[in-house]
Amino acid sequence: MANWFDPHKSFLGLKIVWVTVCTLLLISAISSIIIIVYSDLNLDLTFLGFNFFISVFRFPLAIATLIIPIVALLAANHRSEQTKEQIRVTNNQNVFSNYYKHIEEFTRYLVDRVDNKIDLRFAHSNIYPDAPIGDYRINDKLISLIVEINHIPLDLLSCKPKEINAPLEEETRGKYYLKIRELYDFLYRNEEEYSEYITHYTRDQ
Repeated sequence: MANWFDPHKSFLGLKIVWVTVCTLLLISAISSIIIIVYSDLNLDLTFLGFNFFISVFRFPLAIATLIIPIVALLAANHRSEQTKEQIRVTNNQNVFSNYYKHIEEFTRYLVDRVDNKIDLRFAHSNIYPDAPIGDYRINDKLISLIVEINHIPLDLLSCKPKEINAPLEEETRGKYYLKIRELYDFLYRNEEEYSEYITHYTRDQ
């Protein structure tokens, strides 16, 4: 139905308008021809003749008069489609404006508060992946990752070596290292940018 009521076209440019009008006129004309062919009619230009004409051609005239209310309904629906399109365009413009305003405020707030190697636009796209469509919820994966990292101190206490100088198991260190590295990947484009902040020690080091 969207193609029938294209909001970008004028009302008279809609195919459905002309299809409807022509169909009703065709039905009216055909029924009139049938009445004329199968009825014994004589020309009478008096008021009696006109009254008789209206009486005889009541059905074709009724079909023809349906054009007015039906076209009015089509016009109302077309205006509704145009209004919906205007609202959609306005909403898209608002989403677009809000998106860049959000990036602007995000960058302005953090530019002097975080490491200058962090690409704030890159970080913004990772933290708010659905921001371009107006959804500013924080990335669910990032939230889960932060929760896991917050649990690291407690987890380390539960698996700490019995001897003070004994190192953590390689597997344990590697697991937490990967979690922290994954968090950095949300903020930095390349590993080289944050490698100075995170080091993975092996048993041989």
